[in-house]
Amino acid sequence: MLLCIHNSKRHDPNIRGALGWLRRRVLMPFLYRSANYIVPVSRDLRQELIDTFALPPEKVVTINNFFDVEGIRRRSQESLPAATEALFANHPVLITAGRLAREKNQKALIDVLHALRAQDQTAPKLALLGDGPLRADVIQRCQELGLRSWQVWDEQPLTEDFDVYFFGFQANPFQYIARASVSLLCSATEGFPMALCEAMACGVPVVSTDCPTGPREILAPKRWLPNTPRRPNGPSLACCCLCWPKAPWTR
Repeated sequence: MLLCIHNSKRHDPNIRGALGWLRRRVLMPFLYRSANYIVPVSRDLRQELIDTFALPPEKVVTINNFFDVEGIRRRSQESLPAATEALFANHPVLITAGRLAREKNQKALIDVLHALRAQDQTAPKLALLGDGPLRADVIQRCQELGLRSWQVWDEQPLTEDFDVYFFGFQANPFQYIARASVSLLCSATEGFPMALCEAMACGVPVVSTDCPTGPREILAPKRWLPNTPRRPNGPSLACCCLCWPKAPWTR
């Protein structure tokens, strides 16, 4: 039996509470020890599994997610609707792609945009690709901070007058990502984040949280980095955007 593990288990909400305790202490150790091999998608996830479940190291083999880089680049060149093309052509755009969910931490990106506006910078736009259970919460955060949001679900015309753009699920996210100034990953937990690698394949600068697991291995595999908060706030991410290496929208 071969088990493939795609996400950190230390921060999995499904293994909290009484039922979660049973899964973590009984079911998961039984499954892992019964498997012939366990295949995590990142090196840090491998070490986490070994440490958490006392697994033999030789039984846990890392295989990173793979990507069709040429296919991503080819699809990134496909055209967008005229109004969307104009938005990306006329404004610097920060972009993120992923399910609107707690572990993806998109509410922090709304705080990022708000913090950038307080820095006397030419404020960029923010585009979110994806949908999920936290849609209403993220939209509400926009309202709380006085940011105007355009939402594809409302079927209203897209103009350049908004601050935040919710594009929902897109079968081809690469045509959006390739036109952005910076791609952001603000997750609280990952495995080996595909969105980060896909943005890099599109040739777009990236800024990421140092969450468990994956971003550190992708962006700085041989460098020592200080420990950082698992769920950083908007101002700290905004600082990264401004300092990397120079805010692309001020060039």
